[in-house]
Amino acid sequence: MAYIDESGYAKRFTQRELDQLGATGGGLDFAQAASDATETIDSYLAAIPGRTFTLPLAVPPARIVGVAADLTRYELWAQRASEEVKTRREQAMEYLHDLVSGKAVLSVEAETPADP
Repeated sequence: MAYIDESGYAKRFTQRELDQLGATGGGLDFAQAASDATETIDSYLAAIPGRTFTLPLAVPPARIVGVAADLTRYELWAQRASEEVKTRREQAMEYLHDLVSGKAVLSVEAETPADP
């Protein structure tokens, strides 16, 4: 399950943008882009030292949904990404790096034992 769906994407970036991306076919389809974003996020979350939650997150925090949206958006725009889209991707990746290094903390709603 991806951390962002088309409805959530449209709320953040407008339905018009989503329709435009679908019509131009320049990058991945939405499902693949969202799946790739989720896998990227989970690869960083798995590297958090001492994490106490399982992956994928059953109820992702709003910040993770935002990161997923920005990473998905970047994938959808492919080679045509604007500076804003590139900057938001960079900021999302910095946040993931900060989680792993301990500079940021992820608050997960229901903590469960980490998967082995």
